Amino acid sequence: MQATGEIIRMMNYVDDIAATLRRISANVTSMTPEERKREKTH
Repeated sequence: MQATGEIIRMMNYVDDIAATLRRISANVTSMTPEERKREKTH
């Protein structure tokens, strides 16, 4: 049953990535246009 543990770890990894992307997209939509422009230059 080693594969089961690996599958669970992979699913958790994918969930973490999805949560991070949701956080990033939520933050980008709440940024003002000036903040977005400043972020692109960094």
